[in-house]
Amino acid sequence: GNWVFELTFGPNRALLSKGGFWSHALDGFSLSGDFTFATGGYYTPNYVLTVQETASGSSNSLRPNRNFGVPITGGRKLGNWFNAAAFSAPASGQFGTASRNSIEGPGTKAVDASLSRTVDLGETRSFEARVTASNALNMVEYSGINTTLNSPTFGQVTGASAMRTLSVEARYRF
Repeated sequence: GNWVFELTFGPNRALLSKGGFWSHALDGFSLSGDFTFATGGYYTPNYVLTVQETASGSSNSLRPNRNFGVPITGGRKLGNWFNAAAFSAPASGQFGTASRNSIEGPGTKAVDASLSRTVDLGETRSFEARVTASNALNMVEYSGINTTLNSPTFGQVTGASAMRTLSVEARYRF
């Protein structure tokens, strides 16, 4: 979603319309931004073959076995995103029973915002100053999880999106 809110202060506006210092100081400001809230994508668990298994002629990665008595949903935390006990190594030379896209990944919660002020300088001229905040609320957003069974970080979050960043820009229109 996107949003824009022009502040209602200044000449020809709802508040402080009679003129004066505050009327002119607060004129031309606007807040705008966007937000995204979404569930996570899905990941497929895999199992990388050992050196001995690769030497037997296979050269690909397989899926692990799904332990159906154990739920996949885990702590949804940095070191335990999903329940690693829900998967186990398949027998040598066998294919695993885990299905594609069986692990729900981290979702998205992002809010970006900007504060800007435009000052009219004549017929077609204006000056705009803007401060933009990406990830304005500085929410931690995980960007990946390790789904390789025989990895030491199996089930853990492997990355995060960028933290809040601010940018300042000025624009003269003529």
